[in-house]
Amino acid sequence: MAASEHDLGLGGWLIPGAQLWVESLREGAVLCELGWPELPAGPSMMRVPLRRFGSMGWDLDGGSWAPAWWSRVQRRASLAEWDRRLDERRVAEEIVEDFAGVWQRNAWLSLSWRQAIPGWVDRIFCQNHEAMRRGLLAALRMPRPTVDLGFVPVLAGGSQLVRVSVAVLEDPKTALFSPSEAGYRAFVENVRSQGLAKNLAMSMAFSWWGRHFDGAVVP
Repeated sequence: MAASEHDLGLGGWLIPGAQLWVESLREGAVLCELGWPELPAGPSMMRVPLRRFGSMGWDLDGGSWAPAWWSRVQRRASLAEWDRRLDERRVAEEIVEDFAGVWQRNAWLSLSWRQAIPGWVDRIFCQNHEAMRRGLLAALRMPRPTVDLGFVPVLAGGSQLVRVSVAVLEDPKTALFSPSEAGYRAFVENVRSQGLAKNLAMSMAFSWWGRHFDGAVVP
């Protein structure tokens, strides 16, 4: 779908953080939030992430639950309808219930946290750091952890950049990096200051942020 088609259909509504009621063919009216558009890889194409109220995942173009949502926007949500505390509480509950499963399904990057609105990832991460650490630990303890999980970068003891492991995560002082842009920059600084091998840094960057690490550039 072309960027101009978005503009003609939604006008000023197509902005990161906009909260809308969208008609879903499967679920009826759904309260959702727009994320940060994915810049086009080809000519005139743009994809926009959508997050259902209370969900931790951002689905590009609404995924299977609201395909072609841009043509079925009902109206903007009111401040009363978008209860931020309730939304964040439900996100926290989902993280507790399913964060280990996300890694077992190799679905971490498909949550599209890179496309979240600015500040959302850091806020959710700060609120749920311990639950995320426990979820990763539970995933590692399962019989068949995914390959990607083994390259998640953590700060052992809160300071030493290492690959994730059961022993490291069992230490309550071990800290995860925020999956945000700020977290990535902190990771790059640690890579440089601790002299981590570039190949390992590349695997870590892709595993946690879905990024291709370049040791010469901090985007």
